[in-house]
Amino acid sequence: SMMDKHNQEGILGLFKSKIMFLISMNLFFQWLVQNLVFYGVSQSTGSWGADPYLSFTISAIVELLAYIGVHAILDRVGRKLPYCLFAILFGLVALAVLPIQKYMNDDSSAKTILMYTIQVSLKFFASASYAIIYIYANELFPTNVRNTGMGICSMIARVGAIIGTYCNDSLTRIWISLPVLLYGIVSLIAAVLALMFPETLNKPLPQTVAEAEKMSMIRIRIGKPRSTNTDGTEREDQSLAGNNEDSTLKDLLQGDNIDDRHL
Repeated sequence: SMMDKHNQEGILGLFKSKIMFLISMNLFFQWLVQNLVFYGVSQSTGSWGADPYLSFTISAIVELLAYIGVHAILDRVGRKLPYCLFAILFGLVALAVLPIQKYMNDDSSAKTILMYTIQVSLKFFASASYAIIYIYANELFPTNVRNTGMGICSMIARVGAIIGTYCNDSLTRIWISLPVLLYGIVSLIAAVLALMFPETLNKPLPQTVAEAEKMSMIRIRIGKPRSTNTDGTEREDQSLAGNNEDSTLKDLLQGDNIDDRHL
């Protein structure tokens, strides 16, 4: 069926409908944020306050442990919950830097240990969420635009890595913990936006844009659908092929339990 011309989408397939536009832009933002925080934290290893070689070694071990942990839970818990949880924990731990820097003495050994622990924790959470978004994005993009969508995500991710490197150099001149606070804030925003995505564990991969729309953002109101004229015949095949967007949107607004017989 993918040879059918109605199922052959180009780059415009990622943006041609409201729901697919929201899915695509949200995923692009997720990739930007994950690369921003991952490379931002990873490239600041030398400023953790200890021997840089030791810090780099611990950073690598923590990243490996994060990947092992993600591998152990993804097929049990799913993708959405761990991803949002790791992103939220990253944001909360990053924001914890603010009271520590404000209320603890700079020469305190307790402060040094706490800051080092925070940096190690941030590397763990960033590595875990970074690993999940690779799988999650692949399962959210429909098959006929998956390569295109992942290519754009990868391109935007490089921009996030560039911003992270720039922040480590420029923002630390204003305040040494300012980059970490920035990473925490954008990570929390990404976690909130990721709540819009559906869970993809044990779900069939969407093959067309219309199928991706039906599984994604069910509870998001995107506007009143336009009325359509039908001749009383079944429209299920057209909807799955992406030719009956109005009927698809109407079903999405009716709730989770979609009865294709009323399309």
